[in-house]
Amino acid sequence: MTHADFVDAGSGVHAAIAKPDRGAVGNAAFIDLGDETLVVDTHYAPAAARELRDAAGAPSLVLNTHWHGDHVLGNGEFADATIVSTSRTRELMATIGAERLAAQKQAWEEELPAEIEEHWPELRSLTHRLPDETFEDSRDFGRARARTYGGGHTESDAFVLVGGVLIAGDLVVVGMQPWAGHGDPVAWAGILERLLELEWEACVPGHGPVCGRDALPPLREYLLALAEGGELPERFRDWGQPEMWQRNLEALRS
Repeated sequence: MTHADFVDAGSGVHAAIAKPDRGAVGNAAFIDLGDETLVVDTHYAPAAARELRDAAGAPSLVLNTHWHGDHVLGNGEFADATIVSTSRTRELMATIGAERLAAQKQAWEEELPAEIEEHWPELRSLTHRLPDETFEDSRDFGRARARTYGGGHTESDAFVLVGGVLIAGDLVVVGMQPWAGHGDPVAWAGILERLLELEWEACVPGHGPVCGRDALPPLREYLLALAEGGELPERFRDWGQPEMWQRNLEALRS
C-alpha cells in the first residue's frame, strides 16, 4: 500500500495507519458491520482516500470524527456512501475548514511543499464534501456506535466503539505531541479520563500506531501540563513533533 499500512485491530476493525510523508497524513479505519462497511475518517489526499475506499470494498457509510482536513478531505472519493458527523463538526467543516483549505491552496500556489507535489493537480481543485447526516450525542451503526463527549481536540470530537476496539480520531495520538490549538486541553484531558472508563483493549489513534489503554494517561498528563503553560516537562521531550509545545502555547494564548 502506498499511503497507509492496513493493520487488523480486532473486532472486525482494520486500521489504516498513515505512512510518513505520504498522502494519508491522518489515520483512518474501516469496520465490518456484517451487511455493511463503515469507514472512519478519509485521510487527506484523494489518492490516499481511494486506496482506503478500495481496501474497504465499496463502503456504504463514513464517519468523520472531527473537522481537520487530514481526516475529512478524502470524503469526495466516497460518492456512494452516506457521510455522518456531529452537527458541530459539519458546521466547522463548512466554515473554518473551508477557509483553511482556501488559505492552504493560496500558500501552495506560491510555494509547493515537496511532499504534496504529486498530489497538487488534485488538491488544487479539491473542495469539502460535507456530511449528509448529523447527530448530537451518539449514532448507532449496528455492532458499532459513534459517540461524542463534546469538544477537546476540537470543538466537537466523535469516537467509535466496536467490540474491544476504540477508534478515537485525534482524541488519541501516539508517540508525538498533539495539536491542541483548536481545542481545550483541560476538557480534552477530561474526555480521555471518560474514555478510560469504557471497556476496550485496543485503540486506533488519529496519529501513530495501534495502541492499548496505557497510551492515554501520559497524553492526559501532557494536556494538563500544557494548560498550566511554562516549559515542556522533561518526560515529554522524547515525543515526536517537538515544535508542537510552543505552537500549542501560542495558539491557546491568542
